[in-house]
Amino acid sequence: MALRSPSFLLLLLSSLVTVSALSAIEGDEEATLLAFKAAAISNGYNDPPTSWNRSTTGWYCSWEGVSLMIMVIRSNNLSGNVPLEIGHNLKHLKVLNLHHNNLTGQIPASLANLSSLSYFSLAFNQLEGTIPTSIGILKDLSVLDLGFNNLSGEPPISLYNLSSLEMLQIQWNTLSGSLPTDIGSRFPSMRILFIYKNQFTGIIPASLSNLTSLQELDLSHNMLKGHVPSTIGRIRALQNLCLSCNMLEADDGKGWEFIASLSNCSQLKLLDLSNITAFTGHLPSSIVNLSTTLQFLGISATGIWGSIPSAIGNLVGLEFLGANDASISGVIPDSIGKLGNLTEIYLYNSNLSGQIPSSIGNLSKLAILSAFSSNLEGPVPPTIGKLKSLFALFLSSNHLNGSIPREIFQLSFSYLDLSYNSLSGPLHSQVDSLQNLNQLILSGNQLSGEIPESIGKCTVLQDLWLDDNLFNGSIPQYLNKALTTLNLSVNELSGSIPDAIGSINGLEQLYLAHNNLSGPIPAALQNLTALWMLDLSFNNLQGEVPEEGIFRNFANLTITGNNKLCGGIPQFHLVPCNTDSVKKNRGKSKYLKIALATTFALLLLAIVIALLIYRKQRRKQKGAFEPPMVDMLYQTEPMDSPKPICLDFKALVFEFMPNGSLNRWLHIESGMPTLNNTLSLAQRLNITVDIMDALDYLHNHCQPPIIHCDLKPSNILLAEDMSARVGDFGISRIISESEKYGEGSPVTTFGDVYSLGILLLEVFTGRSPTDDMFRGSMDLHKFSEDALPDKIWEIADTTMWLHTSTYDSNTRNIIEKCLVHVIALGVSCSRKQPRERTLIQDAVNEMHAIRDSYIKCATGMILQ
Repeated sequence: MALRSPSFLLLLLSSLVTVSALSAIEGDEEATLLAFKAAAISNGYNDPPTSWNRSTTGWYCSWEGVSLMIMVIRSNNLSGNVPLEIGHNLKHLKVLNLHHNNLTGQIPASLANLSSLSYFSLAFNQLEGTIPTSIGILKDLSVLDLGFNNLSGEPPISLYNLSSLEMLQIQWNTLSGSLPTDIGSRFPSMRILFIYKNQFTGIIPASLSNLTSLQELDLSHNMLKGHVPSTIGRIRALQNLCLSCNMLEADDGKGWEFIASLSNCSQLKLLDLSNITAFTGHLPSSIVNLSTTLQFLGISATGIWGSIPSAIGNLVGLEFLGANDASISGVIPDSIGKLGNLTEIYLYNSNLSGQIPSSIGNLSKLAILSAFSSNLEGPVPPTIGKLKSLFALFLSSNHLNGSIPREIFQLSFSYLDLSYNSLSGPLHSQVDSLQNLNQLILSGNQLSGEIPESIGKCTVLQDLWLDDNLFNGSIPQYLNKALTTLNLSVNELSGSIPDAIGSINGLEQLYLAHNNLSGPIPAALQNLTALWMLDLSFNNLQGEVPEEGIFRNFANLTITGNNKLCGGIPQFHLVPCNTDSVKKNRGKSKYLKIALATTFALLLLAIVIALLIYRKQRRKQKGAFEPPMVDMLYQTEPMDSPKPICLDFKALVFEFMPNGSLNRWLHIESGMPTLNNTLSLAQRLNITVDIMDALDYLHNHCQPPIIHCDLKPSNILLAEDMSARVGDFGISRIISESEKYGEGSPVTTFGDVYSLGILLLEVFTGRSPTDDMFRGSMDLHKFSEDALPDKIWEIADTTMWLHTSTYDSNTRNIIEKCLVHVIALGVSCSRKQPRERTLIQDAVNEMHAIRDSYIKCATGMILQ
């Protein structure tokens, strides 16, 4: 093989070889060069440089003809600082790529000596400090990637002098400062500019529109404000524009002009404007004039209102549509069926109303449809059954009615949530065709009939929520072994709890409360080691309560309302179970008990007669003006006396409430809030759910109905597990069914609903309705209503945050959404006009939905 020169040899080597450690530069490549020298001599090259030997002082890079031009050491877990020697000894280097390692320390200023460098990447390391000013010397640099480090401070002005840059990536650091006003004249060849996930402030310079070669611009997750330049459409090559999570502004008066300008960008694929709360006003109609190449459109978590334009069908290339957590209203336009490339639609937490258009069935590529917590109504369109690519369907907390279409059960999705609607009819037996179903949530509807046995054939089903419906019959005898959550509470189920549930080894949560279940608690439940939450309350269960496993966890186990249970751990205060020995001794002691009781009764009668005779004699002695004695016997001995005077009496015995009243937890007497004397958000949600369940029971499930008339925190008692009990019925009223809503009675259920609304506001704001701040027309109701929705953090009880360990944007969004819904419900329940107040049954359903949604989201964040 003929070799022309050693320099050609090294160029070939450095272009093809990626070394795995810095030590390899000094060892392996030197040996390789010597091997190439030997090969050259054996192939007839008779004049090798004399400096190519190990005795030469310095690196092999000082050998005659050697010029290392490319160094790529990526994804090798290199640690320590970036070696200073790179800048001193490799002055001919053109490519330096050290990304995806564990390098620490600062970027060496000596790298500025690499005057020929055109590609420079230190991304995905742990570098800190500032970007060195000397980096501005690298005039040939076309790619600079310093993203995903811990760099801080303002980028040096010299950085913006690198006019040859085509790609600048400094994202995901903590860099600050503002963008130069003349940035548009600094980088004439810029194609990619990523500065997202930093702390940049100021405005987006209008000159940015002069970067006509720019294809991708990501300024998201900063603190930029002001308006988006209306001339941004001059960047005709623009493909991706991401501005989300900033403080930018726009309203109906000014600021939306850039949307119309973007119609000039014929290659635009992505436009993300989400999480910009100061983007308000109507959704610009010009948005439908954007390029047909647009694939991603995000306007979620903004202040935008108005309807989705009917011409949305023009955006035929759209694959992702996100308009959730906004004030979008009106109906879902029928033209959405023209967007045949859509794979994901997010419309949840909006004000959308009307029916789901049947044209939705045309979206053959749709994988996720999420429109929960809106005002959608009417039936679930059967055409959804045509969405063969559907992976998840979330339509909970709307006003949907009718039955669940049979066509839905022909799909192969993994997540189906239709909870908290008004769906009725049976659950089709074809549910077993959903072989990929992982989560089925149908809570809070009016579904009826028996739960089909075929549901046990959904072999990968993990979460089954059928609570708060009208299901009857027995619990299916065989459920799949993959279940982690089973909730069948608040139905009309009867029969016994199947023993087979005790063999679902991965079961974590089991809720069977408020049914008509009877028989014993299966002992096998105590063997479920993963089970951490069990609610069997308010059934007709009987027999012995097991004492192992979950049954030792008093805080996460509820069995109240089953009067025939016995045994269990002492904290339940149940009567001991009757054993065989007790039954045998019972006959022997029967006659002894009767004899003792008879003897004591006769003795007591004799004492009473003697006292009466004695009193009569005293009256005769003292005359007619002596006041009569009180006809009462007093027990003067202590309760634990070995010989008490025992009287036959009747009494109400209440469960001891060790955590006192709710009032002491909301209004701390010591003035020093701690984790031990305050309530978390989750605890407050659970407590208010308990209170509302109790009030609903009094109003709608007691015969005759009962009005409490004095609902307030001091009358709410908290058990050891922090579950709530409504107490103090001193002024309560029993009314007829016709009087519930004010027909012929001054006392109605609306009064309790008003008190409930005020109590809700007090629980989550921590403000008493009698607080000194409430004067004149300002009361707790108006105080809370005025804060909706933008000032919710200003009125929320700050002691809740003692229990919150993370404050990232996702957690904040989850908490904010929950608080807005709860305060809005409290305001709705406490309106001045009784007929405008939310009915208790509707309020209960809404509160359950709020609590369940928060717990589900919070649990998801913990798992992530």
